[in-house]
This record gives sequence, structure tokens and C-alpha cells, in this order.
Amino acid sequence: MAVSSWLERYRPWAGLVFDWAVAVAAATISVALIGDTELAGTPQPYALALVHTLPLAWRRRHPQIVMAVVVATGLLTAVAGYDPVILGLALIVAVYTVAALASIRRALIWLGVVEAAVLFGPPLADAFYSSTTRIINGLVVAGVWLVGLNVGQWQRAALAHQQGAADQARRAVTAERLRIARELHDVVAHGMSVIAVQAGTGRLLLKSDPGTAARALQVIEATSRDALAEMRRLLDVLRDENALPSELAPAPRISDLDRLAAGFGESGLAVALRIDGTTDTLPPTVQASVYRIVQEALTNVLRHAPGAGARVLVRQVESFITMEITNDATVRAHPTIRGAGMGLEGIRERALAFGGTFDAGPTDSGGFRVAVSLPVDRRSPSQREREPA
Repeated sequence: MAVSSWLERYRPWAGLVFDWAVAVAAATISVALIGDTELAGTPQPYALALVHTLPLAWRRRHPQIVMAVVVATGLLTAVAGYDPVILGLALIVAVYTVAALASIRRALIWLGVVEAAVLFGPPLADAFYSSTTRIINGLVVAGVWLVGLNVGQWQRAALAHQQGAADQARRAVTAERLRIARELHDVVAHGMSVIAVQAGTGRLLLKSDPGTAARALQVIEATSRDALAEMRRLLDVLRDENALPSELAPAPRISDLDRLAAGFGESGLAVALRIDGTTDTLPPTVQASVYRIVQEALTNVLRHAPGAGARVLVRQVESFITMEITNDATVRAHPTIRGAGMGLEGIRERALAFGGTFDAGPTDSGGFRVAVSLPVDRRSPSQREREPA
């Protein structure tokens, strides 16, 4: 078991044991000091000392109740005329605890109560308990209260920071898993669309053109194997909570678009690809998004515009990278494969989530055009909005 996990597991018990140790130590010191005075022969001072000190064991759970008990027993000690050796340590611990754990308003109230008891309370049996001694004790109480207040504020700030970091980590994990889900959707949608188109082609040409039908089966075999392999990688990541960020999903790059276009060519969609500018230095998230957007757009062409050719233009314009995917007018060589109609919506979500723009619509020649622009800045859209102009 890791040390941090062990500490998290036993921290509540460690705090309770420590508080009991403090209470027992305070009680032992008070009882020992009573034994050196003339009060040693009577049981009442011992009982009062135990009631005054042992409640410190519950100081974290009920700090204000413990504070009340300590103040009350301290005043009772003064009224009874007992030697002041009973007092001291318990009061200091109780003041520190209230200042550290209670709200600032209640901590101030208790500071006022204790200072009033110390400065203006009943005189103790000790003849040397003069006004100067009262003032010194009051200053000590105030100093302990300030220490407790600062420690409590520091602990609350540290806890808030840890909680914020944990929330941020959970949000990052959720965002990453949503991204993997989107990747999985793209893999399945692309693979199944290619398989559906090729299966339809093979069925139609099985008798009239067996060679073409056989090539369609080969494309189905290769596409299904690639899709299954990528799905396994994605699902393995979802199962592995300790995966490194670099392992969370395959990261396709813009340079992989050549292979993507060739794969669509084998599926019967002729793709003319053009990439302007140097894109190798772009952030990995931008490159993966460009790849997936082009893949989804070409999958839509294959699904909804069978027989049409497609043109893909990717280029960097200043601080943006643009994609334009255009297909020719539909040539119905075989029936259109019906989809769920979510392809364009998925592209739009990707673009807007990345802080980019999206546009899609029919062309004058009867085809269809998808245009997307993504910022190449590594920062998120919210970070860019917070930066002053």
C-alpha cells in the first residue's frame, strides 16, 4: 500500500489518538502538580483537574463545548480557592483549537470570554497572581489565539487547494473520456460506413463483376481489422485508470491524411487531397481534430453521396488552420446508405469546442461543402477569453 493511501486511511484515527494523548498528558501534569501542594490530601482538586483536562480528547469534534468546559472549570478552580497549578495547558490548547476550527466570529467571541476571565475573573489562591501576571496571561492567550487562527486559515486554504486540484483532475479525466468516446464514435462511424458501402457494392456486382466484388470484400476485411484494433486500444485505455495522458488514445496527425485518402480511394471514393503549409509543428490536439473532422466529412460523402468525388484542402492561415471538404454532385451508382444524421453535428461540436468556426451547405454545382476553421493556439477558448486585449 502506498504511503499516501495509508495516511489517508488512518488520518482520522491518528488525530483521535493524538488528541487523547494531549488530554492524558495535560491531566497527568495537573495531577502531578497537585501532589506537590497542600491539596494532595483531598479528592476534589484531582476530580476538578480531570474534568478540566480530559475533555481535550474531543477538542476537534466539539471545540466550542470543550472550550466552555475548560473555562467553566477554570473559573470554578478560582472560586474554590485552589492552587492555580491545575490551570494553564488545557486553556492554551482549547484557545488554539477554537481559533483554528471555529468561524472567525465565534473565535472572536471565545477570545473575549477567555480574556475577560483571565483579566477580570475571581482572584486565585496564588498570592503572586497580580495585575501584571493577569496582563501577561492575557497576552499569552491572545498570542495563542492568533497562532491558531493563522494555522486554521492555512489549513483551510490548503484543503481548498487540494479540493480544487482534485476537482480539476476529475474534470480532466471526464473531458478525456468524452474525447475518447468521440474518437470511438468516429472510428465506428467511419468503419461501418465503409463496410456498408463495400458490402452493397459487392452484393450488386457479385454476379456481373466477381473481381470487383472480391476487392470489396478485401476492403471490408482490412477496414474491419483496422477499426477493431483501434477500438481495442481505446477500450483498453478506458479500462486502465493509471494510463498516462500520452496513452489515453491514438493521436492521428495531419500527415496521416494521405493514408486516410488512400483508404477512401479503395472504398470507391476518389479523394483529391491538398495540404498547404507546414503542419508538423502544430499541437497534437489540433492535428488530431483536423484528422477526425476530415475523416467524418469524407465518411459523410461516402455514406450520403455515393459515386461522387471529393476534394480536401487543408491550409494554415495566420493563427488558424482551415479545412474545406467539397464533394461533387451525387452519382447514384448504388443505393444511398442511410445514417443517423449526426455526422455534421459531430463536426460542428468539435469545431465549437475547440473555439473554431463551422459552416456547411450545398454548392451551386449540386455538391456539398464543409468548411471548418480551428485556432492553433494551445490554450483553451476560456483561457483565450480571459486574456486582456
